[in-house]
Amino acid sequence: MARSFIVVILCCFALSLSAQNGQPPYHRLVKKTEKRLAKLEKQSSAVNIRSNTTKAPLRTYPSEVNPADLRRMPHTPDQFWQQEWIATMNPALGRPTPELLFEEVQRQNQSTLNRRAMPGTTKTTWTSRGPNNLAGRTRALAVDPTVSSGKKVWAGAVTGGLWYNDDITSASSTWKFVSGLWSNLTVTCIAFDPNAPGTMYVGTGEGWGSTPSSSRGFGVFKSIDSGKTFTQLAATKTYYFVNDLVVRSESGKSVIYCATDMQFVNGAWHGTTTGGLMKSTNGGVSFTNVMPKIPSYTLSMIPADLEIGADNRLWIGTRRNYAQTATDKGGGRVIYTDDGVNFTTAYSHADKAGRVEIACAPNSALTIYAVFESNGKVDTLLKSLNKGVDWTAMRKPKDADVGIPATDPSRGQAWYDLILAVSPKDSSDVLFGAIDVFLSENSGTSFSQVGKWSDNSGLASLSCSYVHADQHNIVFIPGSNSCLIGNDGGVFYCPNILDNLANQAVIYERNNGYIVTQFYWGDMSQTKGKNLMLAGAQDNGTHQLNTSGLVNKNMVSGGDGGYCFISPTNDNKQVVSYVYNQFFATSDNWANAAKLIDDANTGKFINPATWDDVNGYLITGKGKCTLYRNKIGTSSTLATTVTVSATTANGAPSAISSSVGATGKGQVYVGTDVGKLYVTTDISASVPVWTDITGTINAGNISDIFRLRRSDTLFVTLSNYGSSVNIYMSTDAGKTWKSRDGNIADMPIWGILLNPRKMGEAVIATELGIYGTSDIFATSVVWAPYNEGMGAVKVANLRYRDADQTIMAATHGRGVFTSDAWAKASPIAKFGLSTDTLCSHQTLSLKDSSLNTPTYWKWRFSPSSGILFRNGTDSTSQNPVIQFTKGGLYSISLVAGNAIGEDLLTKVDRIFVIDSISLSVTISTNPATICVNDTFSLVSTPNTNGKSANLSYTWKKNGISISNTQANVYGLMPNTLDKYQLFVQSSTRCVTPNPAQSAIISPKTKGVKTISVSCNLDTLKASPSGTGTFTWYKNSIVVGTGQKFKASQIGLYRCVYNENGCQSDSSAMIILKSVGNAVVANSLLHIFPNPSSDQFMIQGLQGHGKIEVCNAIGSKVLEMDLLEGQTTTVLDIKGWQSGLYYLKYLNAEGRSLDNQVLVVE
Repeated sequence: MARSFIVVILCCFALSLSAQNGQPPYHRLVKKTEKRLAKLEKQSSAVNIRSNTTKAPLRTYPSEVNPADLRRMPHTPDQFWQQEWIATMNPALGRPTPELLFEEVQRQNQSTLNRRAMPGTTKTTWTSRGPNNLAGRTRALAVDPTVSSGKKVWAGAVTGGLWYNDDITSASSTWKFVSGLWSNLTVTCIAFDPNAPGTMYVGTGEGWGSTPSSSRGFGVFKSIDSGKTFTQLAATKTYYFVNDLVVRSESGKSVIYCATDMQFVNGAWHGTTTGGLMKSTNGGVSFTNVMPKIPSYTLSMIPADLEIGADNRLWIGTRRNYAQTATDKGGGRVIYTDDGVNFTTAYSHADKAGRVEIACAPNSALTIYAVFESNGKVDTLLKSLNKGVDWTAMRKPKDADVGIPATDPSRGQAWYDLILAVSPKDSSDVLFGAIDVFLSENSGTSFSQVGKWSDNSGLASLSCSYVHADQHNIVFIPGSNSCLIGNDGGVFYCPNILDNLANQAVIYERNNGYIVTQFYWGDMSQTKGKNLMLAGAQDNGTHQLNTSGLVNKNMVSGGDGGYCFISPTNDNKQVVSYVYNQFFATSDNWANAAKLIDDANTGKFINPATWDDVNGYLITGKGKCTLYRNKIGTSSTLATTVTVSATTANGAPSAISSSVGATGKGQVYVGTDVGKLYVTTDISASVPVWTDITGTINAGNISDIFRLRRSDTLFVTLSNYGSSVNIYMSTDAGKTWKSRDGNIADMPIWGILLNPRKMGEAVIATELGIYGTSDIFATSVVWAPYNEGMGAVKVANLRYRDADQTIMAATHGRGVFTSDAWAKASPIAKFGLSTDTLCSHQTLSLKDSSLNTPTYWKWRFSPSSGILFRNGTDSTSQNPVIQFTKGGLYSISLVAGNAIGEDLLTKVDRIFVIDSISLSVTISTNPATICVNDTFSLVSTPNTNGKSANLSYTWKKNGISISNTQANVYGLMPNTLDKYQLFVQSSTRCVTPNPAQSAIISPKTKGVKTISVSCNLDTLKASPSGTGTFTWYKNSIVVGTGQKFKASQIGLYRCVYNENGCQSDSSAMIILKSVGNAVVANSLLHIFPNPSSDQFMIQGLQGHGKIEVCNAIGSKVLEMDLLEGQTTTVLDIKGWQSGLYYLKYLNAEGRSLDNQVLVVE
């Protein structure tokens, strides 16, 4: 069917949807859409596309196909728009929502990725593979007024962005792409300011019957620096479809006129208020709709074409306003205005609905040409030689192509392919374009065909230049007969339209580097290093790309090219397709070809298929839950139908893929346009058994099915706007599914590819180019755009060659791209830890073990505070040593990079740090200064800063451990030569130092006299004398002071001398048995301290004998044999009861040598 009615169908359907209170189930929504399309198609009087394909030359051959005829397949209107509407519609709204894309495009332009060797980073940009000599649909053309030679020209492609060529006259001059926002924008018109030639305006959005899904625009963009930078005019953000744009000088002031169209976008009709002729007198800051209303109605007429006459009059050709339901839809009119305020209708066609294209003679204000479309056909050509007062008919051009009706050179596509232009040198020289190009040198009295799109029947004998089909724009270089032609094949250049019309070389293709081809599908050879690819294009056939670098195309088939395949095992075996189920195969690289499936009435317009190499089948979609299956290399008559599901509500195949199972058996997956997913392992069976593995997959259009090698891991993508999930993963062969959308924007996803050599690394084909993630298996998947070198253009599909890790991306607007980023030695970050649990005082060694020779490292920690680098290392060291000063859980990341790219590895909560307990200890003597004859204690003071810790003690005297393991040591005898130290050990974790050791100390002593006592009768005297004090004790009770003491009672006496705070050892005991008689007491032994509570030190032994001790009642409590030569000993009395004890010192023969009284306190 003709494309003009696609808009009517889709718009009417959208209106009906908006009127509904609720949405039906998704399969019913799809079914209703298809029924409405079919019904309105039958009502259309336009040429039916399927009747054209039925009459295609290919169908005149029974089974064998002449490859030359294969390349001459007829061009057809792009019904893929209709197919894509359904594939991308929001299930809740029943329409696509591409208005969401522009914000994401802006976000892309604010991000730069160079982290790792992913395809499409600043260091691993995508490589354009062309085709370098095949462009795509071009509507916008302009000659740059800042270059006086007229050689610099600008071109805008539909979904291909904005370009310029510095010398269009040179075949070797290369087009240059304007980067930034232009990657995915539909450029429809370009205008320069006549008062400021460096200021240019670019209109976006193709309103010529396309759906808002694929070619919606984002208003008007302005540059004030000759196209170096552009800014979106804020006032035009809702101008989704700009048909034309001019800037007119009015009294020296630049006034912008913008022809805006309408479509059903964003849930409402766009155009009811902004559709019309938008006028700005302030450089685009604000606009006013000045377009006249449709007579008797409130809606504005829609301008299709704007032209400025030689006298500066603004001429307008109108087209239908699709929101108008009455017969008069505002089309079919020629209108003019001189002041931009008052408008006059110069001519009104009876149809009042068709499109009108106008051409004004640059050298004659009187001469105006107009062509009128009605019901999709070229209806009338008129001219006026008196500024539109009178109009006369011109002869309609007749195309030599026998497939194009003699009465309609547009073949029912005048609503889309229609253009007029007049030479600046002669107002009678007129160019007309529809399917082909025609020239009149007599003001339209007759036309000659000067361009042909093919050499098919009727055209082969025609002597004229090749010019690609479907003409959209013709622009003359000012003051000359040179012109530019824009069509579905890009840009063509004619140096002189009057130069030797019979010569085929009068019009030249100028597409060097102008890579704007809209591909539907692509495939590449699996042979390592082989530069062989196939790609099927919109209106441009299927092409081989078979050289390295930016390549020229080699056409295999004509018309619309669809799914195509190269055998994984034999490069000479290939399959291409035309629309629906018309598939062709070769086994000798197209030296010969044959039909493989031959059915122009089933399947989708661009019909999904797969090459099942295991079983040797081509499998294509046929109908609702049905497939075609045929052995590659056999006749199309052997194709059989395979039923996937008996329930037609489960949808038509929208994605088909094949893979090899773990056992080597082939598996075929089929996804449908309502979100159903099936798999079979016996596609060769007469009736294959299919398993429904849809599970929780959303209702929607399944666009791709990917299986990770021979594992149970599957991925499925959907292409719907508004779907809650568009990327699914199953790790159990489809039993369960979970979302992998992560942070991906709301937009169609067309394909997915995983790096089989880098677990988790994946890229997806989207409406805005390539997005990638380093870990698709992560809990939260993070996607980022990877579009360097490609731009944010729709990617139709992805292919991968494992032999050299090459990725191929077929785009719908920028040709074919490849990347070998996954094959390059990009680092794969890896590292190890010396430990994963440590104390805050300890250090951790990080060991880089990254693959592929990184040259720099960046270490990061979370939390990032309290990190110290040790041993001269820092965050960029390959193997740093770090210390954490705070306890807690830490994540650690490493970015390892080289000139190719970077890789990030993060180990989350991998390190557990425990706060350290600082331990110290001091020791001291008690008392601080010790009397030489006294005992002392060692006292410890451990410090853990208030934190709890289990401690144990080891005391050392002169470097040798003593038996005491308590915190304090008691009863030590002082010796200034002794050295004491304490070691404190903790069993509590993270105590430092452990053990802690005290400083070494020695006891400090004070001297004191040793006294003796003599007795003269009852007078006791202590000697020697001193400055201290003498204290006398009788039976341990103080009885007097002074050096002398006169006893009045018998008893046991002793004296203690105190000097400088020290107390001497008790003197030897004097036992007075009578008072008044002389008693001399001489003690052999010196015993101290006496009294005592823990031990007695005995000095003066003669080195033999023994000691006996009895208590007060005469019971022996101790007997000790002395060693030969022993002079001292210690009596341990701990546990003895207090009181008097009597010590006897006996020699070896048992004779008493000394007797003393011991006082135990």
